[in-house]
Amino acid sequence: MTLCDTSTRPEQEDFKAISVAKGLRAALNWRDVRFKELE
Repeated sequence: MTLCDTSTRPEQEDFKAISVAKGLRAALNWRDVRFKELE
């Protein structure tokens, strides 16, 4: 049996909200900026 974590993180909720409101490209840009900040 495999257990899957179906809980959502705040980042996932933010990504989905941006995707719905502004489109997938805007959500992907938001995600990419967050990763660049970690470098």
